[in-house]
Amino acid sequence: MFATVMIVAFAVAYTLLTIALQRRLVKMERVYEIQEIMKQKTKELTDLSKNSAGADELKAKQAELMKLTSESMKNQIKPMIVIFPIFIIVYYLLLPMLLPLLGITAKSIVASVFSFNLNYSAVFILTLFVSGFVGSFSLMARDKAKRKKAKASQQAVQA
Repeated sequence: MFATVMIVAFAVAYTLLTIALQRRLVKMERVYEIQEIMKQKTKELTDLSKNSAGADELKAKQAELMKLTSESMKNQIKPMIVIFPIFIIVYYLLLPMLLPLLGITAKSIVASVFSFNLNYSAVFILTLFVSGFVGSFSLMARDKAKRKKAKASQQAVQA
């Protein structure tokens, strides 16, 4: 049981580290700004195509949209350049070095979930996914509430 708790704690710590790195490397305000602009440009492009706009006009809008899409993808990939090597180091070097200290072998069953027997790597990966989703969605909800509050205060100032 102690080994399972330690593996889960290690996975949650790794998740918190990667979320912090991602937030540090990517300016979330810019990400949300790009998403809003892309929504507008997509709507404009749809309207233009429905109204049988000229090919040059459609191409220009598509080029604008592609530029934003490219920037958005860069923002998503940039943290992975840092996070993926850290994962490799943790998963293939640190975790196997910690196993003997916790008294488990690579084949040891450290947890049973819904009648599935899980070894240390399955517990680690499962915890990464769950804590990653929980962390990401809670931060997205917090960011959305902040943006909504900022938008409301901005509208109040303008009124």
